[in-house]
Amino acid sequence: MFEHARTREFLDTLNSTNTRRSYELALAQFFGLCGKPPGRVKPADVVAFKQHLESGGRSTSTVLTYLSAVRSLFQYLTRADYIPKDPTRALKRQKPEAKPTRALSQPEIKKLLAAPDRNTKKGRRDRALIRFMYATGARVSEVLSVRDENFHERGGHLYVDFRRKGGAWTKQAVWIPAKVRKALEAHAGRFGAWESGRVFDLTAEGVRYALGKYAEQIADQDKKEGKEQGKKKDKKKAAALRITPHQLRASCLTAMGERGASLAQIQAQAGHASPTTTERYLDPERVAPINAIAARKFNPMG
Repeated sequence: MFEHARTREFLDTLNSTNTRRSYELALAQFFGLCGKPPGRVKPADVVAFKQHLESGGRSTSTVLTYLSAVRSLFQYLTRADYIPKDPTRALKRQKPEAKPTRALSQPEIKKLLAAPDRNTKKGRRDRALIRFMYATGARVSEVLSVRDENFHERGGHLYVDFRRKGGAWTKQAVWIPAKVRKALEAHAGRFGAWESGRVFDLTAEGVRYALGKYAEQIADQDKKEGKEQGKKKDKKKAAALRITPHQLRASCLTAMGERGASLAQIQAQAGHASPTTTERYLDPERVAPINAIAARKFNPMG
């Protein structure tokens, strides 16, 4: 499939490395299933691929991502007049179900921040990474693409600029708390003398793997403590612990809401184009009461 010049040309238009990888995987599966070059693909082939994905037990989000890759390719080929008709027009657009992401509780965050071993090089890197992700609420792709030149100091405080989803830079630099700066310097050296290049030399999959290992470590520790104290409920809860980059992002934004930040302020921190998107990152059980209090405080008739 990737031998087709137009498909390679389309993939080269994608700015995000993670998006390109997921689209390559999706397109490889699509063309592997239909066995045709792009110019011979029919609407029935696209529908068959959708049915294949849905019957394979994949999540709705994964199915939509794969179909988005196929749709984007054929829209590109149609716009460029490489093919006469877009075979994906037969697909009805679906929106993923909008569910709030579960934010980590403060005890879970505390355990995660303390999990990496600061006495090892890898531990110092992971400690800086986790603290940086939680403090900024940035996407994992933004965190991994950040370079030493994206940081700057102003008034004794450290700030960072992110290249957001879609390629645009942050309109306002993101502040780095002193504790996070200390962890970054333990990992990369004193600020101002950092080596040029990426601050975190990891892949998104590597970050997910590291967080998964720390989640297992925390769960094992909780299980051990629960056994010693005879707490069966704690044991069950510990076994279910799962930590992802997306959860760290939601945890940061939810914590900001708990502390009284406005939706507009949280939206700016997240780099979202729409406040509706931001709301899906806020744990309603933790943020809604804070918003209600703020509404009473600032109501012009109050």
